[in-house]
Order: sequence, then structure tokens, then C-alpha cells
Amino acid sequence: MKYKFYSDSHVHSDNSPHSSDPIVKICEKAVALQFYSISILDNCECDLSTERDYEKSLKQSFFEVKKAQSSFKDQLNIFSGIEIGQPHRNKLFTLKALDVANFDYILGAVHRLRSLSDFFDMDYSENDVYEVLDTYFDEILEVIEFGYFDSLAHFNYPVKYITKHFGIKLDSDKICRKVRMILEKLAKAEKALEISLSLNLKGDGSILSNKNLLQEFKKAGGKYITIGSGAHDSTTLGQDLDEAFSLILDSGFDKFTIFKGRVPILLPILQEK
Repeated sequence: MKYKFYSDSHVHSDNSPHSSDPIVKICEKAVALQFYSISILDNCECDLSTERDYEKSLKQSFFEVKKAQSSFKDQLNIFSGIEIGQPHRNKLFTLKALDVANFDYILGAVHRLRSLSDFFDMDYSENDVYEVLDTYFDEILEVIEFGYFDSLAHFNYPVKYITKHFGIKLDSDKICRKVRMILEKLAKAEKALEISLSLNLKGDGSILSNKNLLQEFKKAGGKYITIGSGAHDSTTLGQDLDEAFSLILDSGFDKFTIFKGRVPILLPILQEK
């Protein structure tokens, strides 16, 4: 291990759609990798509240995390959480979902735009990517204004498909104003910015690359950085953590953040001797 305090703060269990591994298997893998902590964040797409019994799945996830905390005591720090997608579109349900349990960590996200499908389903050859991104940024601003979250998930999520899948190179000059506005509002609200391990976007040099987002967030006065793989099974748990730590250090931060009881805990990024 190159660094101390390896942590993955965005892991889905089989209590989320499209996820396959139970929490105990995820914890076993984290222990094998000598992790310091993991946060189990199961999905709640708040604008699709009628399509799935999210309250049931979230209660089950929280219950299983509590069992795992007992089973893996002294081996791994395990935190409970929820990833709330589109929380601003159904505020009453969002607040109801957040009240299901005393979660440690709330991650806010936008996975789809109003009247449109998830970003991974969109055909960007038939859509103006700058109109799509402008609408996305406006929805992110609504999430920040709503405020019931601790960290903003995978801010560069759409770029995974625009750049990596469709090969469209973004012009930062066309998007930098709103990106910087979002990062400034996030910093002012004392919210965290998540660096997504699945979105390294090494071929993307735009302002939405992990490297540039970190640097811009630092300039905006941001304090809290969370790290998450978004893993849907244990095989991708904590992928590329060494690179993430290196990027964070190079951007002028010397700590990253985990959440316990909704309280940010800053951990130093230290190399093993």
C-alpha cells in the first residue's frame, strides 16, 4: 500500500438496482485490501419514487450496515449512507427518504434531466452537448439550493458518455462560467465535492476533468473532498485510489473527507513509510 487511510465513500450493495454484491462481501473485500473505511450508499432516485420501494431497500441497507459494523469491528470503519438522485424534483419524498434512518452520509446527484433519460442512454450525436450540459448545470444548482446533502456526486458524470463513448471533445470556454459558479456555491455552502474514481477521464483535458475540477474547487475556497468509486460490485471497490490521492495532493489539498453522523472528518493523505 502506498498511502494510509484507503477509503471508498461511494459503494452500492445489492440493495440498489443493478448492483450485485451483499454488504458482507463488500466488507470482506475492503478488509482484504486493508481499507480504513467504506461508505455504503444505496440508491434513491427521488423523482422515481413510485417505481421502487426505496424506503424498504434503504431500511434494509441500513440494517445490514449495522450488522456489518458489529461483524467487522476493529477491522474496518463502515458507514451508512444514501445517494439521492434528483432530490430537488420531489422534495417531500426526499425528506421522507432521508428520515428512514440516521445515515452517516448523504450524497446528492443528478443522473438524468427533466423529460430525458439517464445520461448513459442519450445519443449525443443527436443532441447539442452544450445545451445538455447547460441544463445539467442548472439542475445541479437546484440541488445545491435544496441543500439536504453532504457531498456532490460525480459532477463530471455526463462527460463519461460525451467524451469517452462519443469522442466529443469539450470546449472549456463554453462551460467554465457555470462550472465555476457551481464550485463557488458548493464551497460557500461548505459542501464536499466528490472525486469519482470511475471518471478519471484521462483523455479529457476540459475543466470537467478530475484534475481541473480539484484545482478550480481549491480556488473557489472548497475544503472538503470525498472519494468514491460508485462501485456496483466488490471487484471495482476503490479502483485507482493511489491516483486519486496523487491528484488531490497535486491540487493543493493535503486531506480528504469521510462522513460519520453527517459530520465531516478530515483525514490526512499520508504515504506509508
